Amino acid sequence: MSSCSIFFKSIVGSIFTLLILNQQVSAESQPLKRMAVFDLQTAKDVQALRALKRRQTVRRDALPEQVGVRVLIKPRGVRKLVLRINGERVRRLRGRRNIVKARRGLGLSSEWKTEEGTNTFTATSIYSEGGSRRKQRKVKKIEVIDTVDPTPTPTPEQPEDPQPTPQPTVEPTSTPQPTPQPTVEPTSTPQPTPQPTVEPTSTPQPTPQPTVEPTPTPTAQPVSGVCGAGVNKVLALPGSSVQFGAYCTISPVTSIHWEQTAGPQTVSFSSTQALAPVVSGFSTAGVYKFRVTIEHAEGSTIDTMQVGVSNSVSGYNFTAGITGPENVVRGFPLYLALELEKTAGSHDYVYAAVSGLPHGMKYAMAGWAESCCNNGDRGWEPNNTLLQLSVDSSVSPGTYPLTVQVSSGGVIRSIPYSITVLDIPETLTVTAVGSVPPIPRLSQWEHTMTHFGDMWCNADTISLWEGSVWYYDGMRVFYQIADYTGNSYWANTCVPIVRDVYRQYVLSSNGAVQGWRVFPHGLQMDFERKGAAESRNAALLMAQNSAYSNSGGAVSIDEMRETAYLINAYSIAEELGANEHHRLQRSVAFALGHLDQVAISKSDPKVKPFMIALTFEALIRYYEKTGDPRIPSVLKESAEFLWEESGAWDANSQSFRYINQNFVGEDAPEPAPDLNLLIAPLFAWLYHKTGESKFQQWGDAAFAGGITEDFDNDTFYEGGACLGCTGKIFSQNYRWSIDYVQWRQNPPQ
Repeated sequence: MSSCSIFFKSIVGSIFTLLILNQQVSAESQPLKRMAVFDLQTAKDVQALRALKRRQTVRRDALPEQVGVRVLIKPRGVRKLVLRINGERVRRLRGRRNIVKARRGLGLSSEWKTEEGTNTFTATSIYSEGGSRRKQRKVKKIEVIDTVDPTPTPTPEQPEDPQPTPQPTVEPTSTPQPTPQPTVEPTSTPQPTPQPTVEPTSTPQPTPQPTVEPTPTPTAQPVSGVCGAGVNKVLALPGSSVQFGAYCTISPVTSIHWEQTAGPQTVSFSSTQALAPVVSGFSTAGVYKFRVTIEHAEGSTIDTMQVGVSNSVSGYNFTAGITGPENVVRGFPLYLALELEKTAGSHDYVYAAVSGLPHGMKYAMAGWAESCCNNGDRGWEPNNTLLQLSVDSSVSPGTYPLTVQVSSGGVIRSIPYSITVLDIPETLTVTAVGSVPPIPRLSQWEHTMTHFGDMWCNADTISLWEGSVWYYDGMRVFYQIADYTGNSYWANTCVPIVRDVYRQYVLSSNGAVQGWRVFPHGLQMDFERKGAAESRNAALLMAQNSAYSNSGGAVSIDEMRETAYLINAYSIAEELGANEHHRLQRSVAFALGHLDQVAISKSDPKVKPFMIALTFEALIRYYEKTGDPRIPSVLKESAEFLWEESGAWDANSQSFRYINQNFVGEDAPEPAPDLNLLIAPLFAWLYHKTGESKFQQWGDAAFAGGITEDFDNDTFYEGGACLGCTGKIFSQNYRWSIDYVQWRQNPPQ
């Protein structure tokens, strides 16, 4: 649910009038009698909004400065609710599903949606012509102009995965169809919830005075106007007490009241009216839930927290660790792998809590919420799970040392982990290129494309063996060759040969293919060019049912390829008419986290250049579609690392190694020229975007090193890729290298 929809939902039941003003309103510091002007971007400042409603007089300079539309709030007693967006009147507000429904003079009705990450409203009008009931659709976009620099005040929250909505039904085929997977509206920043769980910067000391405020740790900068219950706790029996740590930065605090709302037994408070009472009497394992009500100058805040209590199990033990990225851009989520393994003892539930979070950063045990128990407040027993950190845009850039505590079987493990919050990156610097150097060995690349393409355009050479030309998306390859050469032979003759094998394989498995066999591009092209409905169905099914499709991939870099393929599958399914997949945003965060682990924080020394290239390919496609500001700088830094620091480039063979060094269980770090043309395009894209000559030079070296020298011999080659060895090698070389040529020939002018 978007922030705007939360704002609308929060005021639907009220008796105030909202009016969008199209002109700038003066920000003079003077009292405004019986009404107040409020600058709103994403409606995160719900507390401030509610405070305005309670006041008869408010000073303009006391209101938060934010970006967006102007909202005029009238005093109590007004019963009519009116909204105007650039003059378009909306008569009824509906808070669910990010939609405001309206009836207008234009026609029957309209749906207004905010577009995530933008200040744009999209109006989809359903109307009739000539008195008929035949419905048509008309789309109109209205952009709200930024007026000031946003400084939103966050509302304390505990992140949850968005609630799903159904995917559109896949067109019927001869094979059984799977149950549609849920989707949601995209969420680019953490969204406020009515009763959130907040992790404070530090635990305040107990005090009988309700007006005393907690002291933050040096790295966490609290935002004024925030109150909350404090961090969740874990406890291992026979321990029986913990100290709570509520906080409030709105002064003065007039009253505090703690109460227990759930749990296997009733526990006692040293004081229910202190910010940080000692709570004792825990003797039974389980989840205990509590609520605090804090009355302050701006009204009241109600927040919740919990204590997970584990049994004392004789001989019980488990190990605990964390892997994942260490950098996150504020306003976006970060995912970590909490690696737990029981090493001794019988079954017991596992509980976790994270401390050290600054205001505006929240956590959720996403893996437990999806696979086990009570919305993620505990796990079945110690095993690997997913930890989600949601970072509000208000969090100050800096490094924050966190501690994850895990309790199970009477054992508590504490895991330190630091993350660095980054500001939204600046756009890439662009250098105009005066004269574009020629691409080396371009004519040989063109010759081998058609020479070996003709060789693998043969039904006798194709089976479900992964050495066949369908692997790495032979349908896409042949469509691209048709486009490049202007010869329809490749589309009309070669594509059907591949399609008859690969599409049938996907449909017969209802899309439940292995994660490394997800190739939706050619299926999309087949539907868009030939109207092949079964190709569309196959692409949709893979987005719903392929391996990892329900999880969006994984934190581990061992799933780089599979995660990248899922980004492609989800995005293409959306382009084919499906709703945005409910795991797309997570997959993008996973992929950025993979590059962080390999190239930025360098927490994982294993570098497979071809998997980095596949991640680049997926993120570039996603960036070109969405403009996600995180992506360009990460790609640039990762490309520089790959060439200059990773040790993956072998100058003697003029090729990338399959892997940068020896690792147990992995192939040897031998030169792999067969992969050069899969990797070279990432440098060409950066040259295309920045004009930096180093990317042109690195890309040209990889491109030339991957082209077969003895290209007239089908079985023997001297250097470069062995395009005559397998159809797979041919497809992996021409899957993306056509984009290399196009980007390389078109740098900034």
